Amino acid sequence: MNPSRHDMLEWVNDSLQLTYTKIEQLCTGAAYCQFMDMLFPGCILLKKVKFNANQEHEYIHNFRVLQAAFKRMSVDKVGTGKPVMALGHATQYSEFLGVLFILFSLVSFQLI
Repeated sequence: MNPSRHDMLEWVNDSLQLTYTKIEQLCTGAAYCQFMDMLFPGCILLKKVKFNANQEHEYIHNFRVLQAAFKRMSVDKVGTGKPVMALGHATQYSEFLGVLFILFSLVSFQLI
């Protein structure tokens, strides 16, 4: 069973102690970076992440940091074989969060 957008948002908020109300609030990339650091401690220097990002170039910076962590950890495909990529459109946030949720589940249960 695939988790709903609501379930995934609740998972994000519970895991990272956030209060997001919409998936689109993930557009900064900061939460994704935090999840990668939870999964693979030290794979991201969190001091490089712009947590108060509010402009597109700051979002891009965060996704570059995230992409480098994926490469460093040799994570290029997750779960269903979908490539891990930086996001470009708000409609992709839910799908990408689903991929990250799968990765988190696999690592948590030591399946990869």
